[in-house]
Amino acid sequence: MGAAVFSYSQGGILVTQSGIPSATPTTHAHVYVDTTGLHNTGLAIANPAGTALSVSVTAFQADGSTRIGSGTVPLVPLGHAAAFAGQFIQGLPSGFAGVLDISAPQPFVALTLRSLQNSRGDFLLTTMPIADLRQTPTTSPLVFPQIADSGGYQTQIILLSTAGSSTVTVDYFGNDGAPVIVEGAEPPSPDLLEQLLKKRRGETFQLAALIGSR
Repeated sequence: MGAAVFSYSQGGILVTQSGIPSATPTTHAHVYVDTTGLHNTGLAIANPAGTALSVSVTAFQADGSTRIGSGTVPLVPLGHAAAFAGQFIQGLPSGFAGVLDISAPQPFVALTLRSLQNSRGDFLLTTMPIADLRQTPTTSPLVFPQIADSGGYQTQIILLSTAGSSTVTVDYFGNDGAPVIVEGAEPPSPDLLEQLLKKRRGETFQLAALIGSR
């Protein structure tokens, strides 16, 4: 297990900083790609084995079925490749937002980076996890400890289906734990409130989700 923190400074001023968690090898994964506005998505793939590996990368629309393009990433033993999504898949449409399907006959490790050029021209980066299709999806509630939505910040929650169609319910709570009613949304169910109370009493839920902030 391991982790790293990287930062980018410009003119002696820290512009962006993010952490990289340890990656678990897999043979099939999905990652979210966003090239809309001033966003972009970078992808790094590494070969942990002592033999050469060929990784297939295919882009799909947000519906997960409309194919946009594909490419192949050859990796030498213990080698890696890193580039923006449009460099892995030639002809990726401008303003594309969708999913990259990554697969290989042998395990690889992968990491995604989401970039944003803000109104001041700063180049910001944040890491994002991959959706490992080999893992069994969890049905336990996922709890995000903080949602930023002021001072020029917004939070975007990104959900990827790893096993067919599914329905997701999102409930919001204030700092005091009371439900926050969002226009057009149903109030939280009593069962969810009870589960959150149990969480406070020390029970833990498995946390596995994708979240990107901009």
